[in-house]
This record gives sequence, structure tokens and C-alpha cells, in this order.
Amino acid sequence: MHNETFRWQLDLFWFGQRSLYGRSAHKRTHAVIIRRNGPTDRRVQVLDWQSSIPQCNAYERWHLRSLTKNRHVIAQYFDNGGGYYNGGFVPIIGKAKTFGMLLPDWIAIHIDILLKPYPHPIHWWAGMFALQAACQRCKIRMIAQDCCYIHGVTKLSEEQHIGHYSSPSDPFNKFAYPNVDRRRLDRRNLFYATIHKWLVQRPHRRYPVESRMG
Repeated sequence: MHNETFRWQLDLFWFGQRSLYGRSAHKRTHAVIIRRNGPTDRRVQVLDWQSSIPQCNAYERWHLRSLTKNRHVIAQYFDNGGGYYNGGFVPIIGKAKTFGMLLPDWIAIHIDILLKPYPHPIHWWAGMFALQAACQRCKIRMIAQDCCYIHGVTKLSEEQHIGHYSSPSDPFNKFAYPNVDRRRLDRRNLFYATIHKWLVQRPHRRYPVESRMG
């Protein structure tokens, strides 16, 4: 979590983890809160880090288009032809040593993209673009898998690792929170059933109750 606006996501995350693991949730999973660097903060120039990764590639057609019209954003960082990346993003699954190889390039390219005069959408997705270039440079192949539930894009299954809730058509659109109409949540869907329980049980609810919603 790096933004105060979305800090409630962490509350939902731990609600789901406790539903699965009870009191041992904090031993089974980890969440990291990251403060974004300020404009005057000292830049880290040296990283002390002395394989393929499965991910969801719905983001390529949804946001990046890194294989087509936005390829120029990352092609400048390639050391080879461009056959390792596919525009995918979270969840990103891999071994620690794989990420150890990726991180120096991923971070350096991310920063470089942000320092260039690209339009806002490119800067907003800079981390995603940087991952593509880092995989390409490190020759780590990205493998497309249906491991992310996206409303209206993928079908919910037990093989998925996360649920995404920013689609404008999603009944739990993060941009509308806390004004969530619980009546629109299909509780036959386990993802929305969990969200419904979380909304009902939150101790300091700030969203309107159902009877007041139009």
C-alpha cells in the first residue's frame, strides 16, 4: 500500500486472510506499506543484489499495449529482440532468485521512465512497463496464466491468486469506495461474498446503508 486513499485495501486483505487462516494469518502472509519517495529525497543509485514468471496478461490489452503502440516506451532498454515479455502484470509468481535478477533493472528502468516527459498514463503504469523491459533484458520469460479474477474479463476459479476490482463495470469499483451498493454484490460469487461480509462487519463504516442508496 503506497497511497492513503487505498489504505482500506489492506483492511480487506487481512479480513480475507483471517477468514482463511484465523489467528495464524499474520504468520502465513505478509503485507508491506511503502512510502513513496518525495521530490527532494536522496535517490538510491546502487543496489546490493549480487527462470520464468507466470502472471496475468489481461493488462496488456487493458492498459499497456506494450507489444503494439507503446512498444517504444520499453524497446530502448532491450538487449535482444523482444520475445520474453508479454505485457502481463499482477499476480507475478516466481522464485526469490528470479526477482533478485529482475529487481535492479526493474527499479532502474522504472525511475528512468518517470524522469522522461511521457504523458500521465505512461508514468502511471511505469512499474508495469519497467517489468516488461527488465524481463526482456534479463531473458526471463513471462508466461500468461489465468491467475487474476477481473470482473467481466476472466471467470472466477480456484486456480486464481487475486481478485481485481477497478473495472468501471465492477460492482465493487475501488474508485467509488466507500459508496458501495451492497445489493449489487452477487454473493453466489465467493469473491463478492467475502467483500460483502467485510463491508458489513467493518467497525467504522463510512459508506451509506443500503436503505439510503438510490
